[in-house]
Amino acid sequence: MKKNQKGFTLAELLIVVAIVAVLVAIAVPMYTAGLEKSRETTDIANVRSAFSELLTAFVADGVVRTADVAVLQRIAGWQTEPRPTVYYQIDGEVREVIIPDKTEGFYTVTLELDPSGTLKPKID
Repeated sequence: MKKNQKGFTLAELLIVVAIVAVLVAIAVPMYTAGLEKSRETTDIANVRSAFSELLTAFVADGVVRTADVAVLQRIAGWQTEPRPTVYYQIDGEVREVIIPDKTEGFYTVTLELDPSGTLKPKID
């Protein structure tokens, strides 16, 4: 008499588990890389936004200010090439400030005036 047995054999289940493990091994590094890239982009956008806010306030009232921006990045050496840069223009001349590589703490965005009265932005 033939029994009507339904289901999967142990070998079939092991093959499925192995396939899922391979897919997870491929997907996790890709997810992590995407997450770090999004953190990098967020850090750069936040620093540029703080810089723009300080520059706008300086133009409006002439007061030199400082802003702190939290760092989201967790992995050292995260920055892509070319290095992220903030561009600004003074007296028709385009200048740049490079955003440093940080993995903890805060970026400190500072606008300073040198003795000649020229604006010298700094990002630490």
